[in-house]
Amino acid sequence: MKTIIFILLLICSSHINVQGEILSIDSISTHYVYMEFQTSFDTFPEKKKQFIQECERQSIFPHIADHLHSIYFEDQPPLWRIVFPLNDHIEVAEPLHISTINNWFIASRIYQTNNIENTIEIFEMRLHEMNFYRNGPVIFRWIDERPTIDILLPIGNIPSFEILRIKISRFLLIISVILFLLFGSLLIFSRKGKRISNLLFALFLFSISMVNINWIIGYFRYTVLTHFPHILNIGEPFHFIIYPLLFLYTLSILQKNFDLKKKHLVHIIPFAVVLFYWSVKFYRFPADIKRELYLNDSIFSGSEQFLGTLLENLQLIGYLGAAIFLFHLYKRRLKNQHSALQAKQYTWLGIVLYGFLFINYIGYLKHILYHYMGIYSHVLYIVLISSYLIFSLVIIYYAFHHPELFTGIDLSIANTNKISLSDNVFNNYRTKLKKYMDENRPYLIPDLTIQKLADLVSIPPRSLSEVINKGFNQNFFEFINSYRIKDAKRLIADSYMDKKTILEIIYTVGYNNKSVFNSVFKKITGKTPTEYRSEVMNNNPPF
Repeated sequence: MKTIIFILLLICSSHINVQGEILSIDSISTHYVYMEFQTSFDTFPEKKKQFIQECERQSIFPHIADHLHSIYFEDQPPLWRIVFPLNDHIEVAEPLHISTINNWFIASRIYQTNNIENTIEIFEMRLHEMNFYRNGPVIFRWIDERPTIDILLPIGNIPSFEILRIKISRFLLIISVILFLLFGSLLIFSRKGKRISNLLFALFLFSISMVNINWIIGYFRYTVLTHFPHILNIGEPFHFIIYPLLFLYTLSILQKNFDLKKKHLVHIIPFAVVLFYWSVKFYRFPADIKRELYLNDSIFSGSEQFLGTLLENLQLIGYLGAAIFLFHLYKRRLKNQHSALQAKQYTWLGIVLYGFLFINYIGYLKHILYHYMGIYSHVLYIVLISSYLIFSLVIIYYAFHHPELFTGIDLSIANTNKISLSDNVFNNYRTKLKKYMDENRPYLIPDLTIQKLADLVSIPPRSLSEVINKGFNQNFFEFINSYRIKDAKRLIADSYMDKKTILEIIYTVGYNNKSVFNSVFKKITGKTPTEYRSEVMNNNPPF
């Protein structure tokens, strides 16, 4: 039967010689053109060029692409037939259909437009969702009884461990998104703590979730493209609001009286511009056009994509860098007004900033290796997915075990401008402060700040700061700790008599964090509390 059809085609087709080869135009269905030659296939590029020139001379416009043609050959005699579809005559009415052929090929009888590249891309999306991958060149078969194209792809099964990795990574990413959304919702509806700070952090988590939802959609592109095209690229604009939100959240957690003002609206301008641009270029279109734009990757030009990437990178460097700079700047200033470093607050903020910095670092490293070096790292992929989940779990853990983290740190007087006191006033303040410290022992107050001490001793805060800095050659943090450690040494020396533990002594002298106490104690004495106790007991053994 095939032989009969082939003979009929030869009879009913017009043939034009191209330097000994044949240009054949199908005169029955006019759906494709093909060229045949019997020389080595190595001559194909040259023959193809001649073939195209002849087509243009006859006003025939085949759909030409290096990877989009069917190749048929016979061994005896050697015959190569290169077939190209005609753009204006591809009409396929059936929906996408996939079936295995001899456990090796998958056939697709399909398409509702004239774009074969899009057909193959949709086809490969579906293959991936079925845990297959294309393992060879695309082969086309044109059926003349009705205008139908069969697309044949040799396929391979994705290895079981790879399928498991893909499923686990999808699951972990979905879980992290759910946790971000749930915790963000709790922050928004919570009436406790800092409402502005909690709102900013919730929006930060929502933005991360939207970016990751965009990632998850990519796992199911065929299903989304077919049934839910309006959610394609839904998370793209949120790349441009994550870093400004993190910066504003850092300010809000460092400043107890922080409030959003009109000047802060400048930070959302990039997001608003990108959102508007996406609306103009993609979101406003109906489903069919969205599918076509998505498949052709023609939403933005190359220069527009470059500008978008550049803007995102500048935001990463600028906002995240500024947030980390402020974190360390305020940490140094805090020593001048707090007796402890508020370890939990700074551990929390450090986890948020450096945790998100690590996630970005892994993401960019993975991107550079893949797009610029052609290396796809499964290890970095797993690390990136796991980092999002760990980040979400740590945030929730700290939030539920340390709810005070969302009350903020008062740094309203952190920038204490130094003033010059007269010698008489300076000496009076110094004597007054020393007497009060010895008699009233205010350093035993765990959350003592320079403002509280100034109120207790009736000295203006800025004057008190100058007295401590110049009169004792210490900052406020060192000044208070010197009294606390002096008391701690006395209690440790007496502990073998009254059986007090180190932990009891820590809380007695005004600390509420063991690690901070141990660090300060060793810095002042050169020994750990346990080593100091052992030394005291060896020098003064009990009888």
